[in-house]
Amino acid sequence: MHLKKSIVSIIVLTSVICSTYQLSNAQNTSLDLAAWQVADQLLESLGGRQVWASTKILYVKEKSFPESLFHPVTAEFWRNLEKPEYRSIIIGHDFRQETIWDEKSGWINRNGTKKEISNEDITQEISDWSQQPYVVYHKLAIRDPLIHPVLKDGDLQIYEGDGGRLLCWFRMDAHGRLLMWGNYYKGEINEHVYGPTKPIGEYIMPAWGTATNGSWRFEYLELKSVENMGTEMVH
Repeated sequence: MHLKKSIVSIIVLTSVICSTYQLSNAQNTSLDLAAWQVADQLLESLGGRQVWASTKILYVKEKSFPESLFHPVTAEFWRNLEKPEYRSIIIGHDFRQETIWDEKSGWINRNGTKKEISNEDITQEISDWSQQPYVVYHKLAIRDPLIHPVLKDGDLQIYEGDGGRLLCWFRMDAHGRLLMWGNYYKGEINEHVYGPTKPIGEYIMPAWGTATNGSWRFEYLELKSVENMGTEMVH
């Protein structure tokens, strides 16, 4: 008799556990679906999922206002969205800086003085690369299995894997248009606020943006998908 009661108890307990697990899975699936829907809404507001999925190397040109310089600059950036690889050329009044790095090495040439980027700084750049909004847009668009969107605290948060490192977060208005992007950079919060969007080539991007700490303000001039990192270009 006691054995029968024990068996019945085990069956009931197993049934409860299974039901709870199924309910939890259903809730998680629903939350994941909602997060992906918001992510797709964000991509749509920025030009469309297909545009970002097909962009492998992105060229960006800005008129920028770095806090460290008195005069505005023209800044050009090449970002490989599939692997850590970067190039920039920033030109201003009595100022020219070119930066190139990949997973193995890199250098900075500032006003004619060239300096190698240390291995430690390369590691930091690679970590920062994975948190960049353009890289995240591409990964969301191709449904990269190594990232996981979550709706939390009014933001769309992007994690590295399920329960992994928080890469960045986005805040949108009620229509899914981008208002803010942020991440943790060198242990500190790094956020940018964006203005109203406008068509720029195939993309729809904010006309301007500014870091909340005032370190970098910019106006978009050009965005386009390119075939290489622009090393053949003469400036």
